[in-house]
Amino acid sequence: MPLPKVLREQWAALSLDEALAGVSVTGGPDEAGYGTIESMWGRPAIDFNGIVGGNIGPGERSVLPSSASARLSFRLVGEQKPEHIRAIFRNFVESRLPPGCRVEFEGGGGNAAVSVNEKSPYLVATGRALDAEWPERTLIKGTGGTVPLVRLLTDRLGVDCIVTGFILPDDAIHGPNEHYDVERLRKGTRSWVRILSELGQVQSC
Repeated sequence: MPLPKVLREQWAALSLDEALAGVSVTGGPDEAGYGTIESMWGRPAIDFNGIVGGNIGPGERSVLPSSASARLSFRLVGEQKPEHIRAIFRNFVESRLPPGCRVEFEGGGGNAAVSVNEKSPYLVATGRALDAEWPERTLIKGTGGTVPLVRLLTDRLGVDCIVTGFILPDDAIHGPNEHYDVERLRKGTRSWVRILSELGQVQSC
């Protein structure tokens, strides 16, 4: 699913250093025609979360492993559905197995990707509210880790779900030193007052 032109232009104008927040992408994938930020925020991906096999302990043992395992996660975008992506990935692996080898898969479930129309009146209203409170212009960002409830509400109620937050890269979210400053808490509260006020003026579609 092609990325809307307005988003490509917004993301292309961003500072790569700020967007990466100090993370190196050296050696990462390089898709022709896509910039680093677009690849990171708007393209599907497979992440290898862990690989185990063979002699991984100390000492020298020339043991040929009889098995290996890997844990993967998939980042979906656009209209991709987990059951479809799971099926084509498993077919891809099975079609490339060497003679004498077999593969087993575990895991199911997953959540479909969520995309919000950048022209949604609710998204535009939210942007106006945030622009009135913060010095930086509002940016539509692509991100992984979709909250399952967002997809559920979108499908069951047929509404545009707006997800916004006020964290910074150095907040160490989900880390042992996770923190959040009081000024952002105050401005975040003010932001929601502004958002609800703006949304109240949107004509129902």
